[in-house]
Amino acid sequence: GALRAGGLRRMEEVLVRDLELRLGEPYVMRHAGSCEHLVQVSSVRVLSPLDPREEAAYPRVLLHTRAQQRKCGSCLRVAADVVAYGSALVEGSPGFLCRACR
Repeated sequence: GALRAGGLRRMEEVLVRDLELRLGEPYVMRHAGSCEHLVQVSSVRVLSPLDPREEAAYPRVLLHTRAQQRKCGSCLRVAADVVAYGSALVEGSPGFLCRACR
């Protein structure tokens, strides 16, 4: 059946056709428990004669942004590997900490 916004299912059980999506609306895909990716469907169209027919060619990624690597908010020297919410170790929330400073 269809997967509605806010619903949870295992990725292996869901096909793109099972998703009820709105164009331009941002959605979060979460895997491995806490790894989140922002996904947005910007357009849908009918296949043209020039489009690939193989199912494996879809969905097509038209834009892939790189994740921004943040520096540790405490030492300001190395890349952070932890996001901290409400921590006294860094200014602001969320804060970003490296392995040595957490």
